[in-house]
Amino acid sequence: MSGNVWEWNHDWYGSYPGSAQTDYTGLSSGTQRVLRGGSWSYSSSYCTVSYRNIGGPTAAVNFVGFRVARTLPDLAITFSGVTQVGGTSNSVNTTSLTLSFSVDPTTLTADHITVTGATKGALTGTGTSRSLGISNFTVANGETVSVAVSNPAGFEISGSPKAAVIYKAPVAVTFSGVSQVGGTSNTVTTTGLTLSFSVDPTTLTADHITVTGATKGALTGTGTSRSLAISSITVANGATVLVEISNPNGFTISGSPKTAVVYKKAPPVISMVSVTGGTFNNSTANMTVSNFAIGKYEVTFAQYDAFCDATSRTKPGDSGWGRSTRPVINVTWYDAVAFCNWLSAEEGLTAAYTGSGTSWTLDRTRNGYRLPTEAEWQFAARGGNSTNNYSYAGSNTIGGVAWYDANSGSKTQPVGTKAGNELGLFDMSGNVWEWNHDWYGSYPGSAQTNYTGLTSGTQRVFRGGSWFSLSSDCSVSYRVGIGPAYALDTLGFRVARTL
Repeated sequence: MSGNVWEWNHDWYGSYPGSAQTDYTGLSSGTQRVLRGGSWSYSSSYCTVSYRNIGGPTAAVNFVGFRVARTLPDLAITFSGVTQVGGTSNSVNTTSLTLSFSVDPTTLTADHITVTGATKGALTGTGTSRSLGISNFTVANGETVSVAVSNPAGFEISGSPKAAVIYKAPVAVTFSGVSQVGGTSNTVTTTGLTLSFSVDPTTLTADHITVTGATKGALTGTGTSRSLAISSITVANGATVLVEISNPNGFTISGSPKTAVVYKKAPPVISMVSVTGGTFNNSTANMTVSNFAIGKYEVTFAQYDAFCDATSRTKPGDSGWGRSTRPVINVTWYDAVAFCNWLSAEEGLTAAYTGSGTSWTLDRTRNGYRLPTEAEWQFAARGGNSTNNYSYAGSNTIGGVAWYDANSGSKTQPVGTKAGNELGLFDMSGNVWEWNHDWYGSYPGSAQTNYTGLTSGTQRVFRGGSWFSLSSDCSVSYRVGIGPAYALDTLGFRVARTL
């Protein structure tokens, strides 16, 4: 390429360009083409690799020739893999990535590389394995960053992008506080908790949080303050729930657990009358009951509606007669049991009923609210140990103690507006029939103590008569049964408790 003959070049002859060029093909026009390399007829100074000569493109002389060239395609190269270097899961940060290629991409620089999920640094090394520094991860420990490589000069890259798992040392976060939101003591129930942290725990979810004393809901918010919804609070008004947080990915939580005072709307006040136990004859056998308490009045709409509000339960209809202090109607036996267990929880008592759906078991030894057994109901309606053996609850004259078909105006009336019986219990004759706990069936033929009825059946006992009843149905001895899933506008309930 020095000497022998001058060699035609493609370019038009002219001054070199004053700036950097890539794949430069010379001026776009001219009168002379470039000749280079010297020839047999020229001295050594003309044969240097830097000397350039000119010639008209139509000239043909014995000291000028040429050689040929071809453009070659970019060299195909496979980006075959990427792995992290220096990191240990939840312990030490990854410091770099090793990029592997099938062929040495000699012109590759960091500018050809894009990393998603971290900040790229310097590219070092030669050959088919290169090292790329990374820092400032935006993905969590054990998650992947994406590495894309564009084509460097002379190479065509396949296999891009690729992902690499990276590791991060956990970030220390202090769970610094928790406080209730939305509640006012005895007036409004707490609806949520505000959780405070020293650093934003970006990967925290509700699954990392355990709440004892309430049911947790959705976790919302970002940054160092998060909101956790809660409902179905099982602790008393002014008591505390416990909040525990496990380590989310990439973080180590300290300061857990913490407690927060929560508030609840006060449950309805149920006036109860304590009944000293005793024995009576139900016309078949002697029945003995131990001490218990029973509602002074039938459960009212106001009391039952509070239960519905607290549990998002559909409220029963009032048949257009009004709610407030009228006895609740259109409730099933199962509805009454649910009310009893809810009220027990609200007052921190042990639920007397266990079960679900249509299968419930009474434990009379527990202190929670329940329906009275038939024996308890009859003993209380008769006046307990102070009985005067009246036909109706408190009198032999029904009009003074009961709302029934002859005086009710064909609807329920506010509770306690007729005279009470010997124990100060109201409406145990008339106004609404009252669910008892027992399955309906024949009385046992022998003496019983704290009898809770048959172990199974298809109907539950209800007693006392209603606004729609004849006077005979309102006597303290009259009993009837109906399926526990029935809800009638003549049927309600009152609660009892074991003392």
